[in-house]
Amino acid sequence: MCGINGYIGQKTKKSIAKIQNMNKVTEHRGPDNSSYKELSLSKTHIYFGHNRLSIIDLHESANQPFHSPCERYELVYNGELYNYVELKEILQNNGIVFNTSSDTEVVLQSIIYWGAQKAFQKMNGMWSIAFLDTKEEKLILSRDRFGEKPFYYCYENNELYFSSEIKAILEITEKKRINLLTLNRFLINGSLDSNNETFFEKIHKVPAASYTIIDLKKDFSSLSFSKYWDITTIELNTNIHASKAIEEFETIFDDAVKIRLRSDVKVGALLSGGLDSSAITKVMAEHIPNLEILSAISDDPLYSEEKFVDIVSNYLEVQPIKVNLDNDPKKIYNLLETVLWHNDEPMPSFSTIAHYLLMEQAYKHDIKVILSGQGADELLGGYQKYYIYYLIQLFKEKHYITFLKEGFSYLFKSGLIKQFSLKEANRYLPSFMKKKIKKTDVRTPLLQNLDEQIEKLNTLVSVNERQVMDLVKYSVPVLTHYEDRMSMAFSREIRLPFLDHRLVELALSLPNSMKMKNGWTKWIMRKAFVGKLPDSIVWRKDKKGFTTPQEKWFRDELKSEIHTLFNENLLVEEYGLMEKEKIQQFYQEFLKDEKIWYKEVFNIISVEIWLRKFNIYLRKHNA
Repeated sequence: MCGINGYIGQKTKKSIAKIQNMNKVTEHRGPDNSSYKELSLSKTHIYFGHNRLSIIDLHESANQPFHSPCERYELVYNGELYNYVELKEILQNNGIVFNTSSDTEVVLQSIIYWGAQKAFQKMNGMWSIAFLDTKEEKLILSRDRFGEKPFYYCYENNELYFSSEIKAILEITEKKRINLLTLNRFLINGSLDSNNETFFEKIHKVPAASYTIIDLKKDFSSLSFSKYWDITTIELNTNIHASKAIEEFETIFDDAVKIRLRSDVKVGALLSGGLDSSAITKVMAEHIPNLEILSAISDDPLYSEEKFVDIVSNYLEVQPIKVNLDNDPKKIYNLLETVLWHNDEPMPSFSTIAHYLLMEQAYKHDIKVILSGQGADELLGGYQKYYIYYLIQLFKEKHYITFLKEGFSYLFKSGLIKQFSLKEANRYLPSFMKKKIKKTDVRTPLLQNLDEQIEKLNTLVSVNERQVMDLVKYSVPVLTHYEDRMSMAFSREIRLPFLDHRLVELALSLPNSMKMKNGWTKWIMRKAFVGKLPDSIVWRKDKKGFTTPQEKWFRDELKSEIHTLFNENLLVEEYGLMEKEKIQQFYQEFLKDEKIWYKEVFNIISVEIWLRKFNIYLRKHNA
């Protein structure tokens, strides 16, 4: 896990200073070593920078930029190749000699031996990669299947810049305008990372599951990406028997966790008390003696999962490190500036800060690698909305008996009625079901005029189609975004077993009835862990995750802070994005109307504080 930087352009007196500056901005991603390299080609120069967080092969021989013995090939790489042991053995059997025990060298030799497309298909891991063939003068940029590792690029003034973080590009390029469409999506739908654009014009993401080969002898002002893996091509397997599916799930899940334990530093787990993190912790405890786990708790019993954390930790005989997330709401509010700086872009809720505080504890306890359960809900139909999509699909396909059976089971067994939030669900409901809530639109015409370009979240699709949308567009990208930034703020590495592509391919090939059954979400996983975890965890009905009582804070404990902020000179107004008086009016409406979702207030706050942190890099649209 590291930070990579680079740019392609002509050599000037400032060239070395530029790459050094990029490394300095991203040094929190890799404090163990910082290096750069200049490479002269026939028509241009390329500069590679790297900040290393040493995880596998701690020796300096594994530092980057990394080159082949013949020095023809150069690599900067951020991430982990979990199956590097298996790929290394194959390569050695084909005559490849290795000089380190690092996964970095396996990445390099895999691309050399198999070529980009085949190498990336064989790789099981998370990565952002820049690979240079100095003889052919071709540069390959690639990103892992789910974009777990960030990778940005920007073309400006005949130069191409790329980095693990946006702020490194901002630091050495011209001031940017705000991407108004991206901002408007966030304010309307709460959408983040739903495409390859960012909040900054001209700065784009390298697409997940993709790569590009840039011929540096030609024009590289526009990049064309190819997919090496396509989630939409996974075929449904209606013939698989439930017992066989459960067996396959158990085998793949166990290995997905096990290969993510490969490390030369301490590995720990995030345990929320839910099924997903408990399953990961269970498998980890079988392989790691004295496993250390981190858990978020709350003073408010409505939000705290401490009871379930204790059930799992006692069952596994491990002692959790507990982090209280709401003992001081004002302290958490005051962390917004710091967290938004690390996040690079506005963020969706205080849950991001919850992860920041957990990673702070990981740092204090020297836990350098942490496994997390993100992705399980999207993979196995864990959210409430999936059951709604399932019921609609059953009805449309005229499976009326199953529709009634599953509908009643879900309503009265799964806890849906207790957990259902109309404020949150409203954006997913069809137009005829939407609750019309009268509220002030705080935006100016600059944003309002873009509304027709905003995609609707209430499109009725199949369960499988919605899962794919969430895995690649609406849910997982934003989760991996903030998990990466919050962990790297403290130079920690997050690993996500549920995003192992083998597990994804299995889950998406299964019929809905193996993911949602008898009112239970994630049915196949529950069945797989019967007898391996307490029944109170396996058949737990409610779902919380790393939550905080944010709605209450916004109406009570933080009311004074929010009033103060909204009465200050606001940059959102200065940039012509929102109107101050309307923001104040909207907040009053929120305080009086329980039907307005707190996240709509949070989004305004998030954008304002983000603007204050990144104002030095921005210019107004009329400038």
